[in-house]
Amino acid sequence: MIIALFSCSQAPSYRFLSVSYDATGDFTDQTIVQHDSSQTVKLVVNGWNPSLFPDRRLAYVASEDEENNQGNGDIWVLDLKSGKKTNLTNTHMVNEFNPTVSPDGKYIAYFTGTNKGGFCIMNSDGSDNWCLDTMNWVYTINCSEYDLPPTGSCSDRFNVMSFVWSPVVKNGIYDIVFNSNWEGEGNKLYHMVLDEGSLLYMNLIADKAVSQAISPSGTLIFASYLNDTIVQINFDGSGRKVLINQEARDIVWSQDGSRFAYTGYTPEGVGSVYMANSDGSDPKIVAEGSSPAWSLDGTFILFEKQFRTDAQIFGHTNLYKYDLSSGQETPVLENKDSFFNYDILFLN
Repeated sequence: MIIALFSCSQAPSYRFLSVSYDATGDFTDQTIVQHDSSQTVKLVVNGWNPSLFPDRRLAYVASEDEENNQGNGDIWVLDLKSGKKTNLTNTHMVNEFNPTVSPDGKYIAYFTGTNKGGFCIMNSDGSDNWCLDTMNWVYTINCSEYDLPPTGSCSDRFNVMSFVWSPVVKNGIYDIVFNSNWEGEGNKLYHMVLDEGSLLYMNLIADKAVSQAISPSGTLIFASYLNDTIVQINFDGSGRKVLINQEARDIVWSQDGSRFAYTGYTPEGVGSVYMANSDGSDPKIVAEGSSPAWSLDGTFILFEKQFRTDAQIFGHTNLYKYDLSSGQETPVLENKDSFFNYDILFLN
């Protein structure tokens, strides 16, 4: 059944997924929605944290048995062709969230909310699951080996915040870059190396780091809130180079790796969408807004623009499109009721 959730000011000629919440903004009734040029389809009710496989399957979190799950989420996979749904974790009393599919679709990394906490990896069919006990497992590093030694001690009790897979996979070797809050001293950036899904080693990359993004060719950049810059760095922590001197978040690469977009902030805290070349040259404002998402063909950027700032209901946004060739900004989704966290994923 087709359920029209939005009014489209300009029917898009592309397909993408988004996530919406109900009008109250209390993060209930989360819905994964597909949009294309003719219709808007509700794919998953009470679903969130979507991540796409290369073969048009979708990993996501859902709580489809509220009585037994008590609000906890499981990791599910939806086949977008057949509509078949599969529960991969099926752990009623444990909350799993933020599934992220490896670039080749073989593995899923995710978080688990046990009393110990954990960062987990499993095969795409849910088998061979293993987790790091991130609350109690202590990982010791040699701080003197790095160009930017971390504050605090060199024994980190992990509180993993976010992670990204490198698009480059060679001979079964995978790279993951993740944030960890180090003993309350702020976010540290780590590099994890996997061999066919098994942990080989980890190393510290940088201190005071957020919004990490890896280009199609494997170039790592991140936003440093130590001195409000965008920094390029190697996976081993060497080769640190400042690309942009500005406070930034929401960094995203273009599909060809020639440019990146980000939400940049003025000293007064005003945010806008910016775009720059891969080496940080020619940074410029694209539009007033935040959370850019680069199209698959590289011709436009979708971004959010807030339209409600009520004290009780904050963060309501519309979705806009910026065309790189014309420089024109046009509305794509205009919504007067729902609270949004778009999580834009483009479909081939």
